[in-house]
Amino acid sequence: MIGAISDLDADVLFIENARSELEMLEVFRSYGCDKGVGPGVYNIHSPRVPPVEEMVENLRQTVSVVDSVQV
Repeated sequence: MIGAISDLDADVLFIENARSELEMLEVFRSYGCDKGVGPGVYNIHSPRVPPVEEMVENLRQTVSVVDSVQV
């Protein structure tokens, strides 16, 4: 499936990452990512607003896998 996503005529992927506990990062770690990434760092549909530290940690984990210029 990641091959099909890579083949899309898109510059940026917006991924829902908060509810999946960042599992998409494992896909990027295994297969790489050739697009810009808009990571979801918190669930906007949840009444819970995460602390800033939690959102920052999600971003740190993202840039540990995806080049920061792609984020």
